[in-house]
Amino acid sequence: MMRVLVVLGLLGFVVACDGDSERNEANLLLTRLEAIRSDDLGEWRRKVDSLEAMPLEFEGNQAVRDKCHAMHDALLRAEEATEEARQMMDTLEAGGEGDPQVVADALARSEAAIAETRDLRRPCENAHAELKTRFASQREGS
Repeated sequence: MMRVLVVLGLLGFVVACDGDSERNEANLLLTRLEAIRSDDLGEWRRKVDSLEAMPLEFEGNQAVRDKCHAMHDALLRAEEATEEARQMMDTLEAGGEGDPQVVADALARSEAAIAETRDLRRPCENAHAELKTRFASQREGS
């Protein structure tokens, strides 16, 4: 009888620890998502790439990471292409050498990435909000 109680106690402990692990993992993911944007495109790129590589154990957290990574990557690609076009325009306006087609191509890439962002935004925002709500009480206490 005592062995059965010990086994049940250990099983309860393992389940509780698993819940804590999922909560901790979710909180790390939420913290990373909330700090992902940056005015520095290089830093923003590092954060987006780091999000993609973030090892997560729990499927729900993985789904949020994947949806939000896709959206942030598309948004950042739009920003990067716009910045490339802006720099090339500055060069051309200053009388420097360059090809106006490069500007047009960069703007086209930016537009395509913006369209992609529109499709990806809602799934990311919904998944992010759901995860945040699910673990809200645990985050408020921290």
